[in-house]
Amino acid sequence: MLNYSFHRFSGISEKITQLFLPLGSILGGLILGIIFEKIILRKLKKIALKTKWEGDEIVISSLRGMLTFGLFLRVFTVQSFIFQ
Repeated sequence: MLNYSFHRFSGISEKITQLFLPLGSILGGLILGIIFEKIILRKLKKIALKTKWEGDEIVISSLRGMLTFGLFLRVFTVQSFIFQ
């Protein structure tokens, strides 16, 4: 009887893996994008403050949110091709 109950639940763990692996990857990509944006944009802002051109601050501020969204879309696209 114990073997039967184990086999009955073995399909569930496979379904959980198929569901949470792509979701975990997408969430990881989103978190990585946020961290990447914090580090890169902070360094770019420091560089922009040292220049005389005022347009660089506008360009850097327009990148805010785009890096995270772009990395999220990239990871989502890769996951959609892997787990069709």
